[in-house]
Amino acid sequence: QPQPGGQGPAAPGGRAASRQAAGAAQGGGPNRKGLLIGAIAVVAAVVVGISVAALSSGDDDEKQADDPAATAPADPGGEDPDNKAADGDDKGKDKKDAKKFKTLTAFANSLRLDGGATASTEHAGASGPNGAYVDHMNVVGASATWTFDVPEAGPYTFYIGYGNAGETATPTLTVNGTAQDRKINMGNFTGQKEWSKAWTETYSWVNLNKGTNTLKISCEDGDKCGFNLDKVWLKQGHIEK
Repeated sequence: QPQPGGQGPAAPGGRAASRQAAGAAQGGGPNRKGLLIGAIAVVAAVVVGISVAALSSGDDDEKQADDPAATAPADPGGEDPDNKAADGDDKGKDKKDAKKFKTLTAFANSLRLDGGATASTEHAGASGPNGAYVDHMNVVGASATWTFDVPEAGPYTFYIGYGNAGETATPTLTVNGTAQDRKINMGNFTGQKEWSKAWTETYSWVNLNKGTNTLKISCEDGDKCGFNLDKVWLKQGHIEK
């Protein structure tokens, strides 16, 4: 026979255990929900923070777009005063350079020829058009006169291109109507005996007036004038060649 109370303790104990288990099960549910809610709250807070930051950035961008000063570069890229000064100096220099004397050149056959001097092309090698030069300068009274303008008075160097295959020639140079004491030295500097290969050059220093001037090469009494005249040119200053 069963003992009195043999099943009594077991039944209550079993029910208690069941209630405890059920309580434990019921207690686990609310804890998980709390964790889930907390996680959702954190995510929501992060999303809100990002949205606020984005809105704030957008407002700043709009302010910069509306405010020209906010977007203007520190250096507007205007002209540097120093550069302006340099440009001014360059322009001034250009004007001065424009006023500088440029070499004047004339072929002998374009000069005014008098006293028997005439153009010729007999001997090759002259620099004039079609090889033209001035011949028959060995006649007393023969001359070639060059008239030209210079921008300022002062010293100049008068160059003469010529041909000489013989003895040294010494014609007269006249500057603005005044014959120079010193003759032009037209030596046979090439040492050639063929006139077509004897083209060379010499020079004389002259002082000129501002404006129009004349230079005349002529064969005067007592001069030696065995030469052919090729061209003449002028440079400013007394130049030592």
